[in-house]
Amino acid sequence: NRLVIPMEEIYAELNHMETAPHVQVNNEILGFSTPPVMEADRTLVPMRFLFEKLGADVTWDEATQTATATIEPDTNAQIQTFGMAQAKSVSVSIDNTTAVVNGQAKVMDVPARMVNDRTMVPLRFLSENLGYTVTWDEATNTAIVE
Repeated sequence: NRLVIPMEEIYAELNHMETAPHVQVNNEILGFSTPPVMEADRTLVPMRFLFEKLGADVTWDEATQTATATIEPDTNAQIQTFGMAQAKSVSVSIDNTTAVVNGQAKVMDVPARMVNDRTMVPLRFLSENLGYTVTWDEATNTAIVE
């Protein structure tokens, strides 16, 4: 038995991987098992992989199809705020443009999507709502998260 894959599928996948946007975190270009995708000029990335790289705890609720990223305050934040720093969290549901950011509803330009069993989320919206800055380098097709 041999596996036969049409060449068009291989070329299409290679083209998608080549044109997919890149994501850089801490001067490292991330390699995703499911490459980022574009929707309405927004970059969607696999939530768990990216946000665990940023130090977030990511959970999935199968019943509600909701993913949540939570970042606990670091020691410096606790010291600077005399122990009053709060965790930051963002929850998104598949195909829903309403996210819950630190307990408050906010509307995203595009919803979270399920692609190859991965929760794909709008990179800028989630990153900025968890306290990161995102810049776009058009020349290299790269989103830089700091």
